Amino acid sequence: MIDVEEILSKMNPNQKINYDRVMQKMVQVWEKNEERPTILMHVCCAPCSTYTLEYLTKYADVTIYFANSNIHPKAEYHKRAYVTKKFVSDFNERTGNTVQYLEAPYEPNEYRKLVRGL
Repeated sequence: MIDVEEILSKMNPNQKINYDRVMQKMVQVWEKNEERPTILMHVCCAPCSTYTLEYLTKYADVTIYFANSNIHPKAEYHKRAYVTKKFVSDFNERTGNTVQYLEAPYEPNEYRKLVRGL
């Protein structure tokens, strides 16, 4: 498995990082080594994940991780979680993929404690 640090270490330290190019290099290595990695992908909502999911599932097994205790109110959180879960289900049905869906508990008070004072 390629380490992203291996790619980044070959770059000029003052260079801005083109993460799409880094991803393409990683995909080339996966294909060369006939590897299909497992990726945990955090998402905030279904619309933000659509292209990335379609792209990554060509090369990797993906699990969507919905963890967004920063979203308020609670109804908005549940709406986004529902739509994301439905999107994953529909995506799997349409494409034959087996993308998994994980959802963290909604804990806005814990989130506020972590970010208080930042």
